[in-house]
Amino acid sequence: MFSAINDNKNSLSEKVAAAISKYIIKNNLKDGEHLPNEGILSKNLGVGRSTIREAIKILESRNIVKVKRGCGTFVTDMPGVTNDPLGLAFMEDRRKLVFDLLETRYIIEPPLAALATERATSEEIAEMEILVKEIECLIHEHKNYAEKDIAFHTLIMKSSKNNVMAALTPILNKSVWLFLQITKNELLQQTINTHRMILDAINRGDKKAASEASKQHLDYNQVVLKSKILNKKYDDFFVKNN
Repeated sequence: MFSAINDNKNSLSEKVAAAISKYIIKNNLKDGEHLPNEGILSKNLGVGRSTIREAIKILESRNIVKVKRGCGTFVTDMPGVTNDPLGLAFMEDRRKLVFDLLETRYIIEPPLAALATERATSEEIAEMEILVKEIECLIHEHKNYAEKDIAFHTLIMKSSKNNVMAALTPILNKSVWLFLQITKNELLQQTINTHRMILDAINRGDKKAASEASKQHLDYNQVVLKSKILNKKYDDFFVKNN
């Protein structure tokens, strides 16, 4: 059931964390699946409960598992991928970071939208449709749509079935969040239109159209970002988010 704990230079809790990680991989555990409880882990790995708790803390810090009080320990949706894998929070020049993130999105998103036309399942496309409609409703109701917007772009990345690119989701999330904070009142109709264009192209299986629609979506962001960032009234925003 569990791999043997190797006798190496790592601490016992690190060895136990490695053994639990191997168990997750070997059993192909997915997002939300439950790990055995503390008592079972302790018995199977031959260590005390305190060591199990330390190992779980290690795994939690690496975004491999999440602990829900009173419920147990569960596998995360993207094991091993932290919320800030590239240390973006420590980059001092926030204005440059915004444009670096946009440049990264230009490199990543249009090709992934094209891949999604070939690889997205009917269930994923149906979920995209729901998200697009929810975003449109929130926009018309003048409500915050950031969470749904991030979910839409994340789903396109995941539906490309490129697991390496999907692992960059936290970077995309940070980028989308920053853009929405800066441009939220000036890209509402463009957001609706380009989301629809991307979704329609994916649904038709039109690679070129999906890529071009994704690029057009980013083009709108770029124009507004440039005007906003050159405006001194946004200085406080970058100080607060520094």
